[in-house]
Amino acid sequence: MGGHLAIWDAHFASLFAARGFEPVIYAHGHFPHQTLEGFPVVRQFTMTSWHEDNQEDILKNWDNYFVRNRRMLEDMTRLSQGIYLAEGKGFAGPAPDHQPVGPDDIVIFPTILEYQLTGAIKWLLNIEKGKRPTVFFYLMGPSGSVLDPESGAATIYSLDTARFYKLAFREMDAAGERAYFFGCGSSHAAQYSYLREKPVEAYPVLGTAIQPSVPPREDASKRVLLYAGTPTPRKGAHLLPDIIGSVAPQHRDWHFTVQMGNGAHTRESVTLHNTLTVLAPEHENVSYLARILSTTNYCRQFSGSEIVVAPYDPEVYFNTSSGIVWEAIATANILVVPANCWLAREAERLGAAYVCFDSFTAEAVSTAVSKAISDPPLPREARIAAAMKFKQQNRTEILTQQIFDRWAGQAPGTVADSEMSADRQTQSDRQVI
Repeated sequence: MGGHLAIWDAHFASLFAARGFEPVIYAHGHFPHQTLEGFPVVRQFTMTSWHEDNQEDILKNWDNYFVRNRRMLEDMTRLSQGIYLAEGKGFAGPAPDHQPVGPDDIVIFPTILEYQLTGAIKWLLNIEKGKRPTVFFYLMGPSGSVLDPESGAATIYSLDTARFYKLAFREMDAAGERAYFFGCGSSHAAQYSYLREKPVEAYPVLGTAIQPSVPPREDASKRVLLYAGTPTPRKGAHLLPDIIGSVAPQHRDWHFTVQMGNGAHTRESVTLHNTLTVLAPEHENVSYLARILSTTNYCRQFSGSEIVVAPYDPEVYFNTSSGIVWEAIATANILVVPANCWLAREAERLGAAYVCFDSFTAEAVSTAVSKAISDPPLPREARIAAAMKFKQQNRTEILTQQIFDRWAGQAPGTVADSEMSADRQTQSDRQVI
């Protein structure tokens, strides 16, 4: 849990803290800190949400589905019991004052994928009816399906992914129990709605640099954010030396910035870091920021740029969302993205300015960057208008309303015949997880 995902978790905690609650964040066992943005963190989960589907032996995906969902059920069962991961190995707890999750409590899964969703649902349904908490599931991964923007016709491109989500939805809906599903952005929400055969509402996108209350810069600049985030092959980080070698000398009146951080140190990332450390000083118009930035400095990279480049692998991002795209749109940047994938479709859907590259090569990306510089697809005034519209549709107030309008329906005193409800009438007694 880090980067955009950590900020997203902190958004939820802040919403509840502002209303007098004391939220607790439950993280993976390898999370390195005891707090996140000042909120307490309990190490709880023994498996991560992230995985790579096996394209050669699809039966292994079924193994993953059962193993990971079973582990999620076990982890959530321990959470209910107040048992958590101890320092080193093993488990600890419960504390003497532990109270099991009850009907007045709320449990939020800010990011959950198909390999954990069924396990979390089974955990909820294993709790006695009438004593179950209110649960929110925020779905942000690829759904396994895409919808034609004009006809609405669905295409299933990953049978396993679509099937696993459908199995989870079917189990939840068959129980007749209220749980709330939200999709990351309108396009993913529509895909989940198709799989569930019921509406799945979109939740507002609140990435770090979106800053709904901050208007975009009016004047144009000559700055390109060439890369931001974790240095991984799937994001095209290995293409950067050749891209820099092409665009920096060709556009000497423009400044190019590469920011990398928040990634595990692999042999490839260390080699890339060493290469960029030598390469960047060779060009007066290139900056290499080899560190995680503060929120303020991270936002400045987007707000001060005119172009944001996402040199991503189009196969990986065929239907995978990226916070970088939304942050670039919210700051009135021109996007450079791969063709025939979610990034280009989302930019088109939102009326943003974008230029595509047709192949996953340094040469193609460099050509697209040069085109964005020499022939901007939209004037800045139009990009500012698109940015303001996007900001208006993605505000914290919308997230707040989605949560509290639904949780209010199960406030203390409204759950019939619940002893726990009578015992927990104050905000300080209600658990936010």
